[in-house]
Amino acid sequence: MSRILFSPVGGSDPIRNYRDGSLLHICRHYLPDKVYLYLSFEMYENHKRDNRYLYCLEELGKMCGHSFCTELIIREDLKDVQDHEIFYQDFITCITDIRKTMLPEDELYVNISSGTPAMKNALVVLSTLAEVPFQAIQVTTPLKSSNRMDENMQEYEVEAQWECNEDNLPDIPSRCQVVKSVNLASLLKANIVKKHLLAYDYTAAYQVAEGMKEQLSPECLLYLEQAKARAELNAHRVNEIAGKIGYQPMPVRSEGERIVVEYLLSLQIKKLRGNYDDFVRAITPPIVALMERALKKQCHMDIDTYCIEWNGVRKWDKNKLKDSEAERILQDRYQGQFNYNGPVYSVHIKDLILALSKNQKLNLLIEELRIVEEKVRNRAAHTMTPVTEDMIEKWTRLTETDAKGFVSADNQYLTNRKRKGLLPGEIMEKIKKLAEFIGIAPEDEIWNSYDSMNQKIIRVLDSSLSLN
Repeated sequence: MSRILFSPVGGSDPIRNYRDGSLLHICRHYLPDKVYLYLSFEMYENHKRDNRYLYCLEELGKMCGHSFCTELIIREDLKDVQDHEIFYQDFITCITDIRKTMLPEDELYVNISSGTPAMKNALVVLSTLAEVPFQAIQVTTPLKSSNRMDENMQEYEVEAQWECNEDNLPDIPSRCQVVKSVNLASLLKANIVKKHLLAYDYTAAYQVAEGMKEQLSPECLLYLEQAKARAELNAHRVNEIAGKIGYQPMPVRSEGERIVVEYLLSLQIKKLRGNYDDFVRAITPPIVALMERALKKQCHMDIDTYCIEWNGVRKWDKNKLKDSEAERILQDRYQGQFNYNGPVYSVHIKDLILALSKNQKLNLLIEELRIVEEKVRNRAAHTMTPVTEDMIEKWTRLTETDAKGFVSADNQYLTNRKRKGLLPGEIMEKIKKLAEFIGIAPEDEIWNSYDSMNQKIIRVLDSSLSLN
């Protein structure tokens, strides 16, 4: 690991009033391996006149047994040394170029006590706002007040200044202090990350965090990557990261149930974010999965008993259906015209449940969700305009034909449903009720697990920023 110092050079450098200037004092106590000296026109003239800055660094190196590698950043045209804007942009360029030469483990220090007031102010602003990280070092004057200005710094006797320098004496305390200024750019970006988290946009949160990874701990980035992987239903990556950070955001461990729960939670996120196009197009897989589990748990019928997998599509098998109760129900429902070789559709599962289940609450949920899937998903798939809450509510109103097909609802319920459809939140609640009905995700902690994960990441993010 190397230590690098970037330092403007000011009128009190290298020695003034028999004491170290800020440049020399930082080098004395931090022993940087490389020192970049930023010289304006006036300071460069001093350098050409008597080599005062490099001479004192060489003498200090001999005293400390340390070799200072130096590089001059010369600005011969820089005579207007009070222009804040000039220094702000030039210092960004200098420090960025220095960072490019450094290894990840190297440390960059910046002297914010040398130079003109404009130089110092520009570096203070950079330490607070810039995205280029460094440690700002401030040096107090020996008298804890402004330096005396009675010395002629042009008629400078370098050797005599060094010999009379009181900071060369043993046990002289350090006047250096690391300025613990909070980097506002990092705080602003961290707040953006938090806003993306609270909006359940994990891809955006991770991308912003990657742009400030030098200010965050590797662990913090892993938390954000894990959340992104979870939202993408990449359970393998979530588990990989859980092994590294010791945090598992997915509340359900059983693989079969976890797949369903995580899909339902991703569906809930689509609804919460107002992504109604994605929401309605994604409702079929969980509705079918929950219906199958309801059929198995409540009606003791496993649909896989009667199916085969063909080119990735699950189809009915005539031989497996033969003389079964499932065959009787389906043939009765379709008046002897049931297609034995067709795919398994949610409407088939609905028909089986309604024929076998005595639980009216379950049956009504099944009928409602099946009609939602049929009406909303198909319409959304064929519209080129954004899907809104109002559109979904309108689409899910029951027609007279729909109402006649319901077997589990009373007249008043059907009358109300013909007047008013279902909003996305109401559809999600019905899906959750069906999941809870069959014993999947019965606890609020599961449905709130994304919020719990967000709060965990925010705590890690705040802790990571406070440590950097």
